[in-house]
Amino acid sequence: MNRRSFILGLTTTQVLSLAGTRLVLAQEDDTVDVPFVSERADFAGAWQREDDGMVLASFVSPKIPDKYIAELSSIAVPDPSAVHQYISARARVRNSNFIDWFNSVVSGRKYWETKRISADRAHANFEAFWKAFLLRRNMNLLDVFTHMAIFLNEVEGNLEHRSEVINSVRHKTSPGISYLFDALTIKSTLGTWTKQSYNKKPNKTCLDCFNDPVFTKAFSHLKFGKELFGTKDTVWSSAAYPKNQYPVSPSAQDSGAILECDFFKFRGRGIIQTTWRANYAALMEYIVGYEGDSPAIQNMRDKYVSMSIDDSLTASSNDDWDAVFKDDSRELLTYAVWKHAEQSNYWLSSDPDVVNGTGRGSIIHFGNSLGGRGYGQRLRARVFALTNSLLR
Repeated sequence: MNRRSFILGLTTTQVLSLAGTRLVLAQEDDTVDVPFVSERADFAGAWQREDDGMVLASFVSPKIPDKYIAELSSIAVPDPSAVHQYISARARVRNSNFIDWFNSVVSGRKYWETKRISADRAHANFEAFWKAFLLRRNMNLLDVFTHMAIFLNEVEGNLEHRSEVINSVRHKTSPGISYLFDALTIKSTLGTWTKQSYNKKPNKTCLDCFNDPVFTKAFSHLKFGKELFGTKDTVWSSAAYPKNQYPVSPSAQDSGAILECDFFKFRGRGIIQTTWRANYAALMEYIVGYEGDSPAIQNMRDKYVSMSIDDSLTASSNDDWDAVFKDDSRELLTYAVWKHAEQSNYWLSSDPDVVNGTGRGSIIHFGNSLGGRGYGQRLRARVFALTNSLLR
């Protein structure tokens, strides 16, 4: 079960029904794993509160002391070693680094109760990611701490590619890839939330793909190609996956051409889970104009450089995107993070009043722009905990 699965600790399912094309689930357990409840980011912007439900107290995060903001904003970070050197000096622990410092000083304490960095390659990933990212933008320590607060909460601080995790194929209500295809309504005593289907704009629907000559040419060799290409069955433009007729497996061997449709191909990837066709279009523009040294990106560029961006997105495959996101250079991985911030313009100010405010340049605006409304307050609390542990 991933962070977007229906229920944590499910007890008894009371009602399970199809309402039009929307799956409705009501159950006894009040703990619903939607981002607004689990304090995780809704990177795709797929979730929405539909009723008032139980009134939950609004969380207001502590403000970061002005002197902390001033100090951290004044420390330039040209490479990852600058982070480690600063922490070693302030924490008075020789050869300390961000990961070991976090695990020994911050992990398990307020706002970070359940977080610990434990991956085998976490240190190497930290170095590789920040070396690549810092080539894209000049940053200071406050910038790095704020980004790490996101990465620690969402990917446990392990800075390597992740694809959006879906439900088990044995999940009772929305198994496997149907989780991405379905529009869902989730009810509990805490309230009612809806999750959008990924089989809708700004993605192309499966019906669109199955009738697109660029798509059918690219994937005619795959399972279900002959059966589905040219179909007029409107179930493929709906928000309810035909799981009684077709596999829900994320394996290409099982589900074939279905997995190359937008709802699955343009699911969340990377550290901030880039989702939707429109966001992948920005990445494709980068790829076809690429002049760097990464063989993985060069290979994808050469396949699609002669096509329009729209056609290249249609013809691109899951294997293509997995290869460039997983590439050891981290070039696309870091570009996706940088590009999102550039497009939404949520870079931090160095003015303490602005940083602690709610407008552009603040940590709250940063968090809300990245993870959805309400995420910014939690982000500021986590940044406060990081800075306070080091500078108090």
